[in-house]
Amino acid sequence: MSRDYAEKEREFIESLKADTGRDLGEWMNAIGAQNLAHRNDTIDWLRQKGFLFSWASWLERIHHNGGKPIYYDEAAPKPPVQAAPEVLRETPPEAAPPAVKLRVVRTPPPPEPAAPQTPMGPTASIPRSNRLTTEVKAAIASAKAYAPLAGFLIRRVSEAIPDTRLEAGRLHIAMHTGPEPFGLLAIGSKDLKLAFAGPPGVYEASCEKARLANLGAPMPAGLTHMVRLTDARQIDQAFVDRLLAARSRVHR
Repeated sequence: MSRDYAEKEREFIESLKADTGRDLGEWMNAIGAQNLAHRNDTIDWLRQKGFLFSWASWLERIHHNGGKPIYYDEAAPKPPVQAAPEVLRETPPEAAPPAVKLRVVRTPPPPEPAAPQTPMGPTASIPRSNRLTTEVKAAIASAKAYAPLAGFLIRRVSEAIPDTRLEAGRLHIAMHTGPEPFGLLAIGSKDLKLAFAGPPGVYEASCEKARLANLGAPMPAGLTHMVRLTDARQIDQAFVDRLLAARSRVHR
C-alpha cells in the first residue's frame, strides 16, 4: 500500500510545475509566506487556489513535514535487477540429445496502462476530443497563483459541455460550441473574471454587468454578465447550470 501512495505522491509532485506554474519548493515557500496559524487554514488557502481537498491536504502535510514528501523517497536507491542463474550441464558430446526444433509462440504485449490523472492537471477529466492546446495551457499558466483555479474551471466546463471549443488569447480563454462564445474567462493578477451570456436585464447574486479590459480582442456583444472567481468552491453545480443556460441562449 505504501508503494501505491509513494507512486501517487511522486506523480503529484512531478506534475505540480506544469499544472500550477509552481514546483514543490515554490509552493512550500508560498505556504510559509502566508504564516497561517492552523493547518486547516493552510488547506483552506490551498483550496482557494484551486486544489481539490485531498491534494490540498496532502500538500499541507508535506509542508508540515518540513517540505519533504511523506511516502516518496527521491534518494532511495532502486533494487538491482538480478539475472537468473545460468545452469551449466556437463554432458559428453557423444551423449548429447538430438536437436529438437521448437515452435515459438509469440504472445502480444500487455496493453499499456492508462496515463496517470493528476488532480490539477489541465487535461485531467477533459474529453479526448477537447484536449488543451498549447495556447490554452499558456493562458492558464499566466494566471500564476490562480492557475489551479483556472484549470479547475476549464475541466468543469469541458465535463459539463463536452463539445466546448476553447480559443485562447494571451490573457483570456473563449468558450464556443458555435460561431459565438457563450463564455469568456479573463485572466488577471488578482482574480479571474468569467463573462457569459446571461438573462437580459437580470443580475443574480454575485453577478454584475460584464466589464472586461485588456483582452487583446473586442468584447463579444452577447456576453452581458460577469462573475469574479477567487475560490474553487464557487464553481458548484449552480455555476455549471448557469453556463449551460448561457450556451442555450447563444446557440438556440
